[in-house]
Amino acid sequence: QAMTPHLNSIKDIEHIFDGVVKTKKVFDLRKSYRSTVEINQFLNRFKQTDGDVEFLDRPGAEPEIKKTNDLAKDITKEIEKLKADGFDSNAVICRDMAHAEILYKELKMHIPTIIKVDQDTIVRGGQNVIIPIYPTKGLEFDGVIIPDITMFDGHPDERGMQYVACSRALHRLTVFEE
Repeated sequence: QAMTPHLNSIKDIEHIFDGVVKTKKVFDLRKSYRSTVEINQFLNRFKQTDGDVEFLDRPGAEPEIKKTNDLAKDITKEIEKLKADGFDSNAVICRDMAHAEILYKELKMHIPTIIKVDQDTIVRGGQNVIIPIYPTKGLEFDGVIIPDITMFDGHPDERGMQYVACSRALHRLTVFEE
């Protein structure tokens, strides 16, 4: 699993091991354990590989796609709602650090405890964070908020980035459209 726009499948890298290892086995992992069934079904719109994924039967809330005229205010409401529902580890996932920096300055006025994640930050459970997409690989959060799903438009791996950002959510996913 990787965010590599120039590699579309395992077949693209299989040849690298020719002549290096005597035997090779390819395992096609298709069981998703992280997110709820509803979030996993939402993720199918970004899927870039063939074949069905098997989900663990863990029901939850449907992902929400919301229009916004005041992004900072609406993200603040979402984080408050997540906290009220018992979800303590939440992330606002941005395209890059520049976008995260701008949004952090706005959110910090409304959510004083929000943490901006950069290369020196250690992410712990029970925090509300604002984070660029690139360090989120492998992380998971109770709730994930995507400020603008079109923020990845123009990236060479647009669909892969959308998939990674949305798949960080364990229980709740909210996507805003400006």
